[in-house]
Amino acid sequence: MVQPIDSRGTTAGPWATTGADMVQPIDSRGTTAGPWATTGGDMVQPIDSRGTTAGPWATTGAEMVQPIDDRGTTAELWATTGADMVQPIDSRGTTAGPWATTGGDMVQPIDSRGTTAGPWATTGADMVQPIDSRGTTAGPWATTGAEMVQPIDDRGTTAELWATTGADMVQPIDSRGTTAGPWATTGADMVQPIDSRGTTAEPWATTGAEMVQPIDSRGTTAEPWATTGAEMVQAIDSRGTTAEPWATTGADMVQPIDDRGTTAEPWATTGAEMVQPIDSRGTTAEPWATTGAEMVQPIDSRGTTAEPWATTGAETVQPIDSRGTTAELWATTGADMVQPIDSRGTTAGPWATTGAEVMQTNNLSRWVCGVPSPWLTIDLAVVYLRTESTRRK
Repeated sequence: MVQPIDSRGTTAGPWATTGADMVQPIDSRGTTAGPWATTGGDMVQPIDSRGTTAGPWATTGAEMVQPIDDRGTTAELWATTGADMVQPIDSRGTTAGPWATTGGDMVQPIDSRGTTAGPWATTGADMVQPIDSRGTTAGPWATTGAEMVQPIDDRGTTAELWATTGADMVQPIDSRGTTAGPWATTGADMVQPIDSRGTTAEPWATTGAEMVQPIDSRGTTAEPWATTGAEMVQAIDSRGTTAEPWATTGADMVQPIDDRGTTAEPWATTGAEMVQPIDSRGTTAEPWATTGAEMVQPIDSRGTTAEPWATTGAETVQPIDSRGTTAELWATTGADMVQPIDSRGTTAGPWATTGAEVMQTNNLSRWVCGVPSPWLTIDLAVVYLRTESTRRK
């Protein structure tokens, strides 16, 4: 991933990695000082400058996040001990916070007595099931083997919104077994609000479409963010025309379309792979656009790039100003991650990579590892840095 290293070959900023899979904060003394580190684990482990863990959200080889304090014990919420998701464990080795899992597929809240106390739990089900300390379900968002979330109270009946009974997404069902809340689905691919009369009354519905379509109780669309077979979201009003932003008409992502059939809001795409803001004149006016590139490229209405976080075919994000040069942090030119490049073609900000697993600086004419710019990579650059320093002497 990314490792901040200054021009002396030492690490100075947070969020570094030394060959590990994620991020490890290391200060300029070669020790870890910031949160969110990893030492070979799969996710993030906070380690302080004494080499011990001090912040939340750590992992020591587990698959997700485990908070560990500087005594080597867990003190913060959101821990995992080899489970698939997150399990809060306190410094006594017991669970104290919500959102835990003990081998289940998602999250199960467990208190320090080993019983479940908070909402959003799962006991081997595919999603989340709230279970209280008596072993019964008390909170919303439960599932009993269904594919998404079903609220069930401690009587075994559904009382909260957002339930599903084997459907593909979420269906609100009340304790009488009827639907009363928004965001339901009855076998459709996404979410369809259905009231207790079996009609749709809330926004964000779908009737077999691939995403979400708001439908009112008359069977017409009244709310934004609908889709009628398109691949993402299309805002359609009750007249059958598009009125809200973030619509798509068969494109891969989201395209805002007003009720005249033209694009009026930012963040649109016309077949490109990500998002491209297009105004009602068919030109791009907002940042974060892409014209076939793999990520996001800000383009203004003159067809030039004006905002940061652009990409010109690279795999991630490259800030480019309206002169075609890079001016903001977080750029990449075909590398695997992000490389900050200023308008002179040199690297000035943190978090860069040039095809390495971490980062390498750049000047106007060539990639170098010894320029007095921050954020070199310790894996690749230290040897080069020493070589470069020797040459300069």
